[in-house]
Amino acid sequence: MPTKLDELYLEGDHFVVRDLYRSDLNKTYLGWLNDIEITQHLGWEEGIYSMEKLVSYYEGQSESTYQIFAIIDKEKDKHIGNLTFNPINIRHNHTGLGGIIGDKDYWGKSGAFVEGMRLLIEYGFKVRKFKKIYSGVTVLNVPCIIASKKTGFIEEGYLKEHHLYPDGKYVDAIAFGQINPYLD
Repeated sequence: MPTKLDELYLEGDHFVVRDLYRSDLNKTYLGWLNDIEITQHLGWEEGIYSMEKLVSYYEGQSESTYQIFAIIDKEKDKHIGNLTFNPINIRHNHTGLGGIIGDKDYWGKSGAFVEGMRLLIEYGFKVRKFKKIYSGVTVLNVPCIIASKKTGFIEEGYLKEHHLYPDGKYVDAIAFGQINPYLD
């Protein structure tokens, strides 16, 4: 198993992106994952997460499979959401970027997702030296589409009826990507 890189702590103007700690796995976080309003764009089944499943997912991460990061409000020292590199593909040197803002007080007005994405993308390109970072966003997830464009993602394609929503309807998704500008 690959060794853990130095602990991640990326500081922005208002938010910090850091490694997710075992102590972050609490009832509040679990509530986010089981709230259909928060997870509807992610394709998860409603109410599937238990603390045992959450801990197992957390413990399964590594530098070569997936990594989970916490978004922290600097002023309040409050865990408000997560970002992930998932999946990490070592052979092709790329990763997916995903995440959620679980604390609804931060939806649409805080800039937390954009600032967190910018910090993690820069880390992914400069430190991890990924060749590419990509993301898939449903057409109904307008805030994430806006955040993707603000952080430099380019629309690469359109996936017809790609995502099944909790109401049983399929919706299209947009494939976004960006190539590492720091590599030769």
